[in-house]
Amino acid sequence: MSLVQTPGTEPPMYLQRPSSGRSQDISHVLASTFRELFTRDVVTPDTVKYLNTSRHGDDVYHEGYVEDLRKIQAERERRMQEVSMLERHIIQARARATSADERALNRVAEGYNTYHDLGLPPVRSHFCYLLDSELLKRHGLLVPEHFSTQEPPPQKPPEAEELPNYARDTLTFHEHVSTSPVDDGYDDPDEIPRKEVKRSPKTRVTQEESRPKTIKEGLREVWKESMPPVSRVKERSDLANLEERHNFLRNPRHIPPSAPHGGRTLVKKKKKLPKLVGGRSVYVEESPIAVKEPAVVFVASPAEVVFRQYNVGQVYEMILDLKNVTTASRQCRVIPPKSSYFAVGLGQFPGEQGIVAPGMSCQYTIRFAPDSLADYDDCVQVQTQSATPMFIKIKGRREPPALTLPSVLDCGHCLVGGCRVVQFLCRNDGGPGRFCLMPKKLWPTANYRSISTPGRVELAPFEVRPAVFQLMPGEAILLEILFAPSSIKTFSQ
Repeated sequence: MSLVQTPGTEPPMYLQRPSSGRSQDISHVLASTFRELFTRDVVTPDTVKYLNTSRHGDDVYHEGYVEDLRKIQAERERRMQEVSMLERHIIQARARATSADERALNRVAEGYNTYHDLGLPPVRSHFCYLLDSELLKRHGLLVPEHFSTQEPPPQKPPEAEELPNYARDTLTFHEHVSTSPVDDGYDDPDEIPRKEVKRSPKTRVTQEESRPKTIKEGLREVWKESMPPVSRVKERSDLANLEERHNFLRNPRHIPPSAPHGGRTLVKKKKKLPKLVGGRSVYVEESPIAVKEPAVVFVASPAEVVFRQYNVGQVYEMILDLKNVTTASRQCRVIPPKSSYFAVGLGQFPGEQGIVAPGMSCQYTIRFAPDSLADYDDCVQVQTQSATPMFIKIKGRREPPALTLPSVLDCGHCLVGGCRVVQFLCRNDGGPGRFCLMPKKLWPTANYRSISTPGRVELAPFEVRPAVFQLMPGEAILLEILFAPSSIKTFSQ
């Protein structure tokens, strides 16, 4: 069967699927299903209104077409109202359920300040109880009963059947045969130690059995209930063997360093106290007690990582050594610094699985990439089995230069119209530095290169040279000041 397109008709529609997964446009589905009937033309409500107003005429087909459009428009408006009503009902139910859940949660957590930090599951949701299930079912929507089962209502536990009258105990049985305590008004029946004796209803109590036993007779019968000496020795031996199997030494690596027996260190000696043993005074180690101060597990070398010499655009490295000073193998973890100028490389451990034996060390590489010659401060955190982590400071400190120049440079006297040259020795006793001379009124400046002159600085009637120079530690330079006064007076700049 083949489809032949008649001349003058519109070709079938081929629409692409929307690129967004959240789009509600289904025109591509309609176009692929009804290719010969679907068109792009959209009949708006205003078009239906205008056609309904001007539909009275002689054309029967037009009248039917307009009537069908009016019915479809009315059905669409009705369904849109139902959809809006259902959406409004669900939104209101969700809001009421959220408020009810918050009230229930606050009621449960009342009196407990840390209840929200415990990570407990929330209270049971009230959303399914606030929805109108019949309304949703009537419009063909899913309700909570479709995908969840309701808990069965609680039932009462089964009760024992009541004994009939012929099976109950008689008064004669209670008075002559039963061994249960009887309340005579003087003693507490719960405190009367009586031995239960199983008797049949036909058993009779003799006078000897009902007679209370004397103290001597009770003592003579004690040996019957005691254990023979041979069995007593055997039972004690079995108990000792059982206790030895459970009384073993724990691996010191699994004992926290802050525990009494887990805080042994290689760098801190234990105190020895004098004790009298056998008539002689000897020194014994102090008994382990709960350590109040933080336990030292690893010792950092160096204690502070300080970068002294650095320039902009370069990367510098230093080795951080962490030594295990306890008597057991330990693990450590280094948390990198927060700033972007410092970084921590992968650790190098003496053994596998990141375990450091007693007295051994692991190494971490600290990298420093400055973007200026300023000072930098940061720290790395070392986590161990100790409850208190260890913090190691990382600093970038460049030694500032120190010039040996007096605060006042005196050029002496000079004739008007003459010229005098005075030299001053400038030595750097600090760190390396580069210097630029400029007038005080131009400071501060964002870029000194825009205001500095290559050879000299003119401060009438003075002239200082050189204007730019660099000194390493211990180096010196001669500063020349040219003084050319134009009048008779004292000049200062």
